[in-house]
Amino acid sequence: MSELEEAGYLEEVSPDNCREIEESAARALERGKLTGLAKDYPKSGSGLAAQWSALLKRLTGSLPADGKDITRALEGITDRARDLEEIEKRLLQEKHTKEEIGELLFAFDAMVQHIRSCSITLENYLLEVFDKVKGLPPIP
Repeated sequence: MSELEEAGYLEEVSPDNCREIEESAARALERGKLTGLAKDYPKSGSGLAAQWSALLKRLTGSLPADGKDITRALEGITDRARDLEEIEKRLLQEKHTKEEIGELLFAFDAMVQHIRSCSITLENYLLEVFDKVKGLPPIP
């Protein structure tokens, strides 16, 4: 049995699953029309990928083949973290209607999802850098 078969990717989509996917896509389109204040995000764009790259090169001597992806992920996470901090301040320190609060919560969720996707790119890379800097042998 292949890895795809074991993961269930070669199974046919059931009518229920198909309906769920269609409903989810339709809801995403509806939400997209109602984002309001969430349209302001993502906002931060630090342009610090080159600095991240220089820092990691200084620590490790070189970047792996996917080094650009790693530095973009680090930049993306820190930029979205700044956006999250701003959204938090807007939610907790400003007066908003219920609809505006919902829009800001929608933006908050979008920033969290972006951070989650960037963290997949990093996997264990930062731990490997830590181990290298601390002189720990690589895990086979």
